[in-house]
Amino acid sequence: MKQIQFIFLMALLLAAVPVRAQTIQTATTDSSQQFNTQDTIPTFLPKGVIIHARKDNKIYCFLPKNMEIQGVWCRGHLKDWETGFYTNGKLSFAWLPQDQVIQGVPCMKASFWTEIFSKSARVKFHENGQLARCKLA
Repeated sequence: MKQIQFIFLMALLLAAVPVRAQTIQTATTDSSQQFNTQDTIPTFLPKGVIIHARKDNKIYCFLPKNMEIQGVWCRGHLKDWETGFYTNGKLSFAWLPQDQVIQGVPCMKASFWTEIFSKSARVKFHENGQLARCKLA
């Protein structure tokens, strides 16, 4: 019981930590463009995305709302659920707002409870866009 209380308190603390982010307004979804510098805003990101970090070959961001990206519905609502992209424009990871079949595999939606009490429901993709991991629905 103490472990559950500790996990719950940690989740509350993490949710309360402010995130320094850069808001970008992009109008295109051309995934053929890449970027290399911190000052360049990638044009393949959806409009209204908040970039939260750039590490190695990935961009970590928050979507303004639930939206379909490359055929996958991704959880949004700003600062609640992070979504990742490779610098080539392909989706790296996301959390799903509802159960869905991705590349023939039934994947489970994410919720606060799946993240706290079971293995993460985060959906991961390889750099070529192929499904790498999901929690089965």
